Amino acid sequence: MAPLFDPVAEAYRSFRPSYPAALLDRLDQLCGPPRGPVVDVGCGTGILARQLAARGAVVIGIDPSRPMLAQARQDAAGPIYLLGEAEALPIADGSAGRVTAAQAMHWFDIPAFAVEARRVARPGAWGLGLWNRRQDSGLAGDYDQIMRRSSERYARHRHGAPTLDQLRAAVAPTEVIELRQAWSDPLNWEAYLGRARSTSYMHHAERDRAELEADLRQSFERWAGPDGRAPLDYEAVAYAWPLLPAD
Repeated sequence: MAPLFDPVAEAYRSFRPSYPAALLDRLDQLCGPPRGPVVDVGCGTGILARQLAARGAVVIGIDPSRPMLAQARQDAAGPIYLLGEAEALPIADGSAGRVTAAQAMHWFDIPAFAVEARRVARPGAWGLGLWNRRQDSGLAGDYDQIMRRSSERYARHRHGAPTLDQLRAAVAPTEVIELRQAWSDPLNWEAYLGRARSTSYMHHAERDRAELEADLRQSFERWAGPDGRAPLDYEAVAYAWPLLPAD
């Protein structure tokens, strides 16, 4: 996973979306407060890790990409970050109050990650997988069509999440709970283009970059309002499962 994202680490930190507070609230209600550090696996530049730290959690972010972690560490306060793989977490047995993976689990060997998450979990801990999925209408729908014409990698990783059945098979017989939250992110042109440039599939696109960005600009202007912003609509999806029986 790391080499794909190394070249776009700076753009990733600057332009990738966070996760809706309403969904994080619902997860806290479901799981209760974490009874120990939150281990955020595939943390990238620390987007979710910073959100969780701001909500009062002690957070350890883990990622295999040194450039991504260098971006994450630009914030002096908050989470601590370690180099590591999802399938071999540099975390002691029974030490984590929660294990999260945001926009990342589809890059893991999911059964191996499930085993590691259980290994590091304290009693009562939960595993959480989160993704922002673009909707199929408006600016997001246009973006999808443009990228489908530009990148074979995009077509393969469009939604970037395992199915619920895949995760259930990996953590069986544990129950997996699915939560969804619609939300919208109003972007100016710089932020919209930056978000596109932060993706591995655009960095490795087969199509001429100038032509691709011209199509993105035309689409953006179609949907932008008088304030120069256009809404990029998402559905945030979360999978939650108990890692160990509660004591």
